[in-house]
Amino acid sequence: ALPTVSCDLQCRVGDQNAFPPSAHPAGRQVPRRTILIGYVGAVAICLAAAGLAWTLHWMLDTASLVLLFLLAVVLTAARFGRGPASLASALAVLLFNLMFVPPRFSFAVADEQFFFTFAVMLSVGLLVGQLTAGLRAQAEAARAREQQVRSLYDISRELGAALTAQQVAEAITRFALAELAAEATLWVRSRSDALQVFGAEPVDDETQRVAALMGASS
Repeated sequence: ALPTVSCDLQCRVGDQNAFPPSAHPAGRQVPRRTILIGYVGAVAICLAAAGLAWTLHWMLDTASLVLLFLLAVVLTAARFGRGPASLASALAVLLFNLMFVPPRFSFAVADEQFFFTFAVMLSVGLLVGQLTAGLRAQAEAARAREQQVRSLYDISRELGAALTAQQVAEAITRFALAELAAEATLWVRSRSDALQVFGAEPVDDETQRVAALMGASS
């Protein structure tokens, strides 16, 4: 078993953008490419819904066509989140107006009653999209919490099985790198007041000199 020692953990955090989604202090940081893919995906889903609606419009009434576009909004929200869902809501209204409201293939509206349809369609699309995206965010947060609990369990098991200070340092360093994107070193003061520094990689000479000075001054 390890001898009784006094120890401190020192972490150095690197680029905050390198944080894993479950560990970033400011929340999940989504890359720009992923955001762009979400909006492109929203456009693609709405165009697919428009194509399906055009194929079936001869056998569907107006309400059924609107539901197809709302389904596209729900799918977008479930897959890509709030921003793309808002775009899908607006795009669904525009495509419905363009393709199925007389005169067709024009944004002009012959019957003013359709403005009410557009308003309801947009409102319902935004509401349903935001609710769906909120459920998606809650599911992602639950998965992140589950991953954090699993990581804490793993590190506690590794620390319980460690027999030397170096093994403790290696376990802590792996945990800090995986969960915090940080480098960690373990500073251990033995019963003889000697200060030692441990890490997964060999500790550099400068750190060793600082440890020696701190040990000598205490």
